[in-house]
Amino acid sequence: MIELLGDPRPMHRLAGAWVAQRVVTNGSRDRLGARWGPIIAQLEELAATDENPVLRERATRCIHRLSEEIRAASTRSQTGASDVA
Repeated sequence: MIELLGDPRPMHRLAGAWVAQRVVTNGSRDRLGARWGPIIAQLEELAATDENPVLRERATRCIHRLSEEIRAASTRSQTGASDVA
């Protein structure tokens, strides 16, 4: 995935951002372990500097969604709430 995010071809970077959004969000970070940090760093760079506005938007959405998930998980852990409904 990190190779796709750094690919010189815009459509490959866009595909990498799509995959990253599905892997890094939705609670899949545990399976990635420490590997998700570099993916987020690459997404942040794409969101800030890529010349493709569609790619910048997708990377930004992925980062925003991940931030919301982390914030919600932090709130749950502080209040003792569970993910189980």
